[in-house]
Amino acid sequence: MIERDYIMRFLKQFFDVLQKLINNIDPDNEEGFKVELNELCELYLGNSISFYADNKNEDILSALGDRSHSEMQARATMLAEVLYHNIVITKDEDGKILLARKVLALLSFIEEHSDTYSFERLSRIAEMRQMVG
Repeated sequence: MIERDYIMRFLKQFFDVLQKLINNIDPDNEEGFKVELNELCELYLGNSISFYADNKNEDILSALGDRSHSEMQARATMLAEVLYHNIVITKDEDGKILLARKVLALLSFIEEHSDTYSFERLSRIAEMRQMVG
């Protein structure tokens, strides 16, 4: 119970900060948004976006830590969201596909281990599958 409350508070705090960041995007300063998104990733997940983009999916899951299934799913959710928003602002098509594969792997991991139905997660999985072809 205490662990679940901690995870829910941690997720809420992360998504509040992410939402604030998204709401304040300056279309003329995409690089600034990327820097702030990367700082958010480092703060909450311990590594940079490029670390997660450059490593194998198995290594990414290992880097998310040796935690309970609930905390691992929460951290995978946060990473998937950060990578997704990085896809949105990335102009390089190959870079988008690489990140989409990572997001798809993370969301598939969550879907496989979660006992909660999420229409949003399933929609995002379908979107990533379409993006990677």
